[in-house]
Amino acid sequence: MHAVYFLRSLIFYAGYASAVLIFGGIGCLVAPWLTLRRRYWFLTRFNYFVLWWSRVACGIRYQLEGAEHIPPQPCVVLSNHESAWETYYLATLFVPQSTVLKKELLSIPVFGWALRRLHPIAIDRQRPTHALKQLVQQGKTRLENGSWVMIFPEGTRVRPGKTAKFNKGGALLAHQAGVPILPVAHTAGVCWPAGSVTKYPGLIRVRIGPLITGEGLSRDEMHERAEQWIRTAMAELKQDSQG
Repeated sequence: MHAVYFLRSLIFYAGYASAVLIFGGIGCLVAPWLTLRRRYWFLTRFNYFVLWWSRVACGIRYQLEGAEHIPPQPCVVLSNHESAWETYYLATLFVPQSTVLKKELLSIPVFGWALRRLHPIAIDRQRPTHALKQLVQQGKTRLENGSWVMIFPEGTRVRPGKTAKFNKGGALLAHQAGVPILPVAHTAGVCWPAGSVTKYPGLIRVRIGPLITGEGLSRDEMHERAEQWIRTAMAELKQDSQG
C-alpha cells in the first residue's frame, strides 16, 4: 500500500505545482491593484484548492471542533505545527491573516513572491532578539489593522510523538497588544508527515480551545495556559484517533 500512497502523493504534487504557478503568477500580477482583503481572498483560493486536491488525490479529510470559540475580533492564534497542511487550512479559517514565518520562505520563486503580498511577519531566526522585537511591533500593527496573527510556537514542524519547546513570542505579543490567545490543536502530521513526500489517507482533526485572556495574568501565565491546553488537546486527539 505504501507504493500506492507514494504514487497518489506524486499525482498530488503535480497538481500542487501547477496551482502554485497559476495562482502565484496571477497573484503577483494583480495583487498591487487589490486591497489587502481582496488580495487575501484571491490568493487563498490556492489554499482551498490544496485542501480539495489533497482529499481527491490522497484521501485526506478533516473535521473541525470548537468553532464556537472563535471571537468576532482578530487576536493571536497559537497552534502546534506538524506539517504544511495546517498552514493552508488555518489561513482559510482566520481571515485576513498575518502569519509569522521564516524570512527565507519569501525568496521561493512564485510561491514566496505571492506570499509576500499577504503581509506576513517574516523573521530572521538567526537574530532571535531582533525577531522578537519585530514580532511584537509588526504584530501590533497587523492586529490594529484587522488581521489575525498566526503563530506556530514550536518554530518548526514537529513529527507526531515528538516534542519541541514552545517559544513565548505569541504570549508576549498578546499580552502587550491587549488581545487574547486562541489555542488550536490538530493531528495533521498523521496524514501529512513533515519531511516526507508520501501523504496518507485519513481524518485530520482540528480542535479550537477557549480564549485565554490576559486579564489578571502575566505573559508567562498566558503562555503556560496556552501550551498546556495545546499539548493536552494534542494528546486527547491522538488517543481518540487510536481508539
